[in-house]
This record gives sequence, C-alpha cells and structure tokens, in this order.
Amino acid sequence: MNLPSLLPTLFLLLAHVAFAQVEYTVREIRPSGAIRTSVADINDRGEVAGYYETGVINQAFVDREGALTLLPPLPGFSQSVASGINATGQVSGTSTDAGGFNQACRWTDGIPLNIGALAPGQFSFGLGINGAGDLIGTGRIASGAQRAFLYSNGASAPLDLGTLGGEVSSAAAVNGIGTVVGRARIANGETRAFSYLNGSPMTDLGTLGGNYSEAHGINARGDIVGQARIASGNTRAFLLSPGGVMTNLGFFAGGSFSVAQAVNVRGEIVGQANSATRAALAFHFVGGRLRDLNKLVSLPGGSLDNALAINSTGRIAVQGRMNGMITGFVLTPIAPAVTLRGSRRFSTNRRQITLRGTATGMILSMQVRSGNREQPVTGTSVWKSRVRLRPGRNVIKVFALGPASDSRAERVIIVRR
Repeated sequence: MNLPSLLPTLFLLLAHVAFAQVEYTVREIRPSGAIRTSVADINDRGEVAGYYETGVINQAFVDREGALTLLPPLPGFSQSVASGINATGQVSGTSTDAGGFNQACRWTDGIPLNIGALAPGQFSFGLGINGAGDLIGTGRIASGAQRAFLYSNGASAPLDLGTLGGEVSSAAAVNGIGTVVGRARIANGETRAFSYLNGSPMTDLGTLGGNYSEAHGINARGDIVGQARIASGNTRAFLLSPGGVMTNLGFFAGGSFSVAQAVNVRGEIVGQANSATRAALAFHFVGGRLRDLNKLVSLPGGSLDNALAINSTGRIAVQGRMNGMITGFVLTPIAPAVTLRGSRRFSTNRRQITLRGTATGMILSMQVRSGNREQPVTGTSVWKSRVRLRPGRNVIKVFALGPASDSRAERVIIVRR
C-alpha cells in the first residue's frame, strides 16, 4: 500500500516497523451513576468530551485526567450531549428538552451558547468543532429535509451547506481552515462522502468502487478518512489525501468491514473493524497496516470496540466494554525505553560488532548512531545492530523513537585497537 502523501517524514523513515505487545496504558471513564458512558473526542491536552446515561437523562461532560466537569444544557432544556472538543476546551454538542426537541450548542468555560437552527422551530445537532470555535452539525430545513451546517464563530445563524444533488446531507468534522467533511445524497439517491470549503459547492469524494461512502474525519493537512463500499458491497476504511485518490486501508483476516473514524496530524488513523473472532474491535493504523488495539493493552474483563478520536500525541478515545458494561476509555502511548545487553565499555580488535537489546512502549523505530553515522537496526521490541567501528574510541548511542517522545539514549563506548 503506497501512502506517501499521508505519512510525515518520521513515518517515511520506518522501513522495518514492528511493535511491542503492550504499547498503551488504559484508563476507564465511568462517571458515578452512569449505566452507559460514550466518549466522542479528545484534544491535545488530553481532555475527553462525551456523555453518560443514567436511565433518566443524558449528561454531557469533559474528563480531564479523571476530573469530571459536567456541562449543563441550555436554559429550558433538561439533557446534554457533548460531541467534540477543541484545543482550548470549547465543546460542541446538543441540548434536549423534555419533549425531545434538540438544539445545537457550544460550551465555552462550561457555559452553553445556543447555535440555533437552519429554520425556525426545527432541530439541530452540534457535532464537530475546530480551534476557531467554528461548529458543524446537522439540522432540518423548512421542508423537513436534513442538512449539514457550519456555524462560524460569531455568526448570527448556522449556514446550510447544501447537498450533492439529493435532498439530504450531514456534516461529521471540520479542520482549522474550515474544511467540512461528511456525507450527502447525490441525484440518484446514493450517498457520497463530501468536502466543503469557503462557500464553494460540495465536492463529491467518490467511492472505492461501490455505491456508498461517507467521511468521518479530517486533519490539519487535509487528509480525510471515512468508509466506502468496494465493488463487492463490503465496507472499507479509506484515506484520501490532498491531490491523491481514495485509498483502501484494508481489513482484518476473516473480517468483512472496516471504518476509519479520525486521523491526527501525524497521519495515525483510528476506527473500527471486525475479524474472524470479533464482531467489533478498535483499530490503529500506522506504518501501512491495521493493528487491533485490544492486543496492545492489558485490559482484563474489558474490550476496545471502536476508536473514535486520536490527538497529536497519539492518545486515543475509545468506546468499549468493561465487565459487560458499555463505557469509555483513554489510551495513552507508553513512552519508549531501551535496554542494552552486555558491557557498556570495552575494547576489541574487530572492525564490526553486534549490539543487542530490547525496547518497551510504543516504538516507531530504533536508531543506533556511531558518531554522526546511523547504523542499520533490525527489530524493535527485540533488536540488534551491526555496528562498524573506527580505529580508536567509538561512542555509540541507542534510542527508540516514539510518537510523542523518544527514549533516553543509551551509550556504549568501544575502543577499537
């Protein structure tokens, strides 16, 4: 699979990516009194937006490393749901009244603002939000048809984004420059993923050979992810980078579908798929392959079913189960650490020596340097490197590269006689 436009320079260096078995710590989000918890988004500060159900109401919240802030509904409304959170902590979502009427809203410092609707008396749902406070969502127009909308910060009302020739559209995400993605009907009634920017007509993003697609996420560079049908009718996660073509991200052995939910600034993609043994599992896509997140954590009694958001440091908001209860989780990459085998200082008359060791945490690649020269490395969790030695004193540094930080460099000093 060729993904040059997606992967940043760091990822392009990973010719031999392999991963340790336990790469993330896991923290469950389960507010007191919740019978079901849903997480929706995570920002770069690690704040998670979502809501929980009590059996009576839905209550929006922001989780800050285990400290919960409840977000009140609009005045006159009784329930709240949070759907997105930006870098400054503004939250997008929806308030619901006792009669079931929904209105999009945005919380700033915990105070809700009524975004309004596309037509008087019609419902609206707030979904994503960008760093400028622009909010996207879905609402009804006067005819009753559902439309995607964009509320620009400071505007008097949301803007109807139109369709691709059909009657219906829905927005899913917006990036920092205001590019909106989602799904819309075309004239023949089929659904297509779309992008929208600055008042221009929606762009049909196509499919993977089938008759359906929808976009779920977009990052700052304009990489778009979502789901699309292939010619057989099965659904596959896709990536569409600026100037590129829609790329099938694949599926797990024995599975039939995959769906990409979000993509971060480094091109890491998360979502949901199935396999021969699981009806639903959360995945992480990096280095050109899907990875089952359940295999990268220690979570006795729990399962990770759908990865919904990922921030720039690789932290992931995941929907799953714990002892049968539907709940939310935050996955945090474990910082890489390197262990060397053998002596750290010795002399030899050989021209080459082999260094060996192990590494733990989420490791993108290993690097071994002798002076300014990079030495070849094979493996990651168990690695080895054949190092060429110059006459005299050689200072060799070994370290592991991670998504958010690198390991401390381990030094070996070898004197070639």
